Amino acid sequence: MSTAVSPAEVRPLLWPQGKGGDSADKRFFALLLAATVLPVVWLTVAGLPALSGAVPAWGTALLIWLGGSGHVAGSFAFYFEPRARAFMTRERAGRFVWAPLGVIAAVALAFAMLREAAVLGALVLVYWTWQVHHYSRQNMGVLAFLARAERRPVTPAELRALQLTDLAGITASLPFLREFGGSVAASWGPWLHGAGVVFFLAAWSVWLAERIRTGGQSRARDLGMVVLLLFYLPLFLFDSFPLAVTGFATAHGVQYFLFLGCVARVPRDRQMRALGALAGSTLVLGGVLFLSGLSARGAFYGAGLGVVMAHFVIDAGMWRLREPFQRAYMAERFSFL
Repeated sequence: MSTAVSPAEVRPLLWPQGKGGDSADKRFFALLLAATVLPVVWLTVAGLPALSGAVPAWGTALLIWLGGSGHVAGSFAFYFEPRARAFMTRERAGRFVWAPLGVIAAVALAFAMLREAAVLGALVLVYWTWQVHHYSRQNMGVLAFLARAERRPVTPAELRALQLTDLAGITASLPFLREFGGSVAASWGPWLHGAGVVFFLAAWSVWLAERIRTGGQSRARDLGMVVLLLFYLPLFLFDSFPLAVTGFATAHGVQYFLFLGCVARVPRDRQMRALGALAGSTLVLGGVLFLSGLSARGAFYGAGLGVVMAHFVIDAGMWRLREPFQRAYMAERFSFL
């Protein structure tokens, strides 16, 4: 029996269905670029003493929570959608059940048993490196979605430029971490930040060189690349963690909530269940993650980091459009796929 969903069965939640999908696509990508830029602007304003009063504190707190713990928890809503759950728990249990549980248990056990501050700090740095790479992978996914909407593949230069921004984000952000400052590698901080600058400029050089040579793609594609290439810019403008890191980290989470809102575009009889799963997992697990971040180092703190890492594993699998199930599942929610 076919599991395809006809367009008439799906109620658009975030924008009206455009004729042929075109206007819907434009609205989606406009929202996606706004979700990338506005959190950075908002949190920069909130973090600058001279401007902090221009935005309400409750809005800043909500934005940080949604872009952090909330979006991580939201990814577990896949387990509450029947079709996705069947695929994840029956066909790919190793990837979507045992691997996430193993990551959570391993990290919780490590933080419960290990006492050496240097070792625990090194684990946090490994976690952070994976997290920034996860941000970059989502940006590559944003570009891939835009390329599919235009029916023009991602070019090697575009991909190489975003890979260079990945290296820029990792190397330039590590010196901002407290754990890095307390490690034996602390003296490498200026060198790593300098390497980040080099990678950042190289990314722009690679992309601009291709654009000059070929004339570029569309205006929307060029705008998307500019926004994605600027993603880690705060790392090179500010010298404090809140201003340098929190903006793009929150932007990543807000981007993801937009994607999750589209995933909730399911047949009407399952729509409220999907929205309830998204809201429930976000509130409950997001609250637990928030509390784990406030706790002293120990099993609870480690479990919180493990849940975030499990979210990396889940997302990397569920958004892998090269695989048949994921491609068909997402194509029901994104008309341009």
